[in-house]
Order: sequence, then C-alpha cells, then structure tokens
Amino acid sequence: LLFNKYWIFKKKKMRRNKKTTEEQRCSPSSTSRKDVLHTRVTDLHVEQEDLLLVGLRGRKLVALLVCVGLMWLIAIVNLVCNILLVMFLKIGNQGMDGVQFGRTVDGKPVVQFAASETYFQHMVSKTGTVGGYRDTDLNADAARIVIRTNNSTTMPAGLILDENRIRMQNVNTFIVRERNTLSKTFDASQPFLHLQKNIKKISTKLIKTKKIRAPLDNALTLDVENLSFRGNEGTLLSSRAMNVRSTQSIILKTGDRGVMNLTAGQGLFLTSAQRLPLSDSPSFRANVLGRRLCSCASTGRLFTVAGNMPCASNLQSCI
Repeated sequence: LLFNKYWIFKKKKMRRNKKTTEEQRCSPSSTSRKDVLHTRVTDLHVEQEDLLLVGLRGRKLVALLVCVGLMWLIAIVNLVCNILLVMFLKIGNQGMDGVQFGRTVDGKPVVQFAASETYFQHMVSKTGTVGGYRDTDLNADAARIVIRTNNSTTMPAGLILDENRIRMQNVNTFIVRERNTLSKTFDASQPFLHLQKNIKKISTKLIKTKKIRAPLDNALTLDVENLSFRGNEGTLLSSRAMNVRSTQSIILKTGDRGVMNLTAGQGLFLTSAQRLPLSDSPSFRANVLGRRLCSCASTGRLFTVAGNMPCASNLQSCI
C-alpha cells in the first residue's frame, strides 16, 4: 500500500514537472509559473464595454446606404433605357431590322433603312447622295429643310426649302438636269427654262425674270387673284391678241416721269363698254396738246380726240 501511494505521488510530480517544462519552452522569456497563471486569469476578466463591434456606424453607415441606393437607382434607369433602345431600334436575334449596311456595285458603303418612315433631325452623307429604292419616290417632309455642303469655306452653299419658297444661299450657279440623260433642263448662267409638253401649268407666288414667252401658235394665260407687272426699266407686253379681264378693276399707272404706250394694229377694245356710264362733256378748258380717251358704246373701240374736243367730234372711229 505504501509502495502504491509513493508511485502515484511520483507520477503526479513527474507530470507537474513535465508541464512546467513545456510552459517554460513556449514562453518567450523565462517567467515563473505563478506569473503565467496570473496573466491567463487576468486576460479572461475583460469588461463587456471595452469590446468593439465590427462594421460602420453613424454617418459612415448613412453615407454607405445612400451610395448603395444611388447605384441601385442608376442601374434601374440604365435597364429601362436599354429596354427602350432595343424596342425603338427593333433589335432582334438577327440584328436591327430597320438598318442594314452594305456596299454598292462600285464598292461604296451604303446604309439602308428598311422602314417605310424614318425620322431624322440631322443627316450627314459623306458621298453627298441620299437616294430611295428603285421605282419608288423618296419623300422628305418637314416644316423647313436645309441642305448644306460641308466644305472648308466659312459660308458654304445651301438650299433652304420653306413652306412657300425655295431659297439658295452662296451659290454661283444652279443647274437642273434630267434624271436619265443628265441633260441640262435649266442653267442659271443661261436662264432659259423650256417646259416639257406634259407641263401645262405653273403655280407660283412671285416670278423674277426678264421674259416670259409662250411657244408659237400657243396662248399664254395668266389666271391670278391679283396680278401686277413691275419693271425697273419698263414693262413690255407683246402678242397677236391680248385679252385683259378683271372682276373689279384694271389700273395702269407709271412713275412721275413714266410714259405709257398702248398700240394695236386693229385698235383697242373694251368688251364691257356698254356698261360704262356716260360722262358729261367738260368745259373744253383742257390743253390743246393733251388727248382725251374715248370709247365707242357699240363696239368698245378706244380712240382719242383733242383735249378740248368732245368724243362725239370723231364718230368715224366707231364705224
């Protein structure tokens, strides 16, 4: 029994010595067993208030949440824009149905729009050509169309199409050609516009030209609500027969120093002379060098007499 107690005590002592030796090997400095135990016990007694929680708090957390919300909103807006863009451009698994890229026979690049109607605000063509399909008209509808050349000059040439007029800017010459033969139909350097036979009527608000002439043995008819001829150096109307009709009035006047000449081979006639009121004969105080304009009531022929003579003094003109 004593031997057993001694053996158990010796084992405990050997274990205690072995444990102390291992603790001394692990410690960086040689400390006593009592100090090590005191340090371990002290580390375990930590106050709960001294512990720090992991993460952001306060204003930093609010700023983080605001940034995340903005990024989420931007992502939603970007998604909506992409969906609308795909729907507007009609993009499918084969690409865009309305736009096709290709090349002509000459090897020039071409952008083809397959839709029946395409809306543009600006169109730029490197080749200067905008065309439609074969045997199909190309219509450009807008309140105001501006066509300009993109050159290095400060004042490029341009063509402006408004509702009531067509205006050309910074243009030295203007040529209209046939579509098939490319022959000149009109040239501004030689301003003679020959209308084809299938063109029977021209509608315009204002014509600025030196001469308007009809073909031989054909009539030239001007049908307007208010017609006026203005010429800086005079206006000449010449024809085989000229008929002037108006529902209200016909006014012929010149400037302060202007002269009006009416000549006709067979005389001048008023078709409605019968409706004109008869004027009383003046007191014959007019100048002898002046002339009085008279009209025959039966035929409407116009004739003149001396300024101091009545119209009845020359009745032979009405025969």
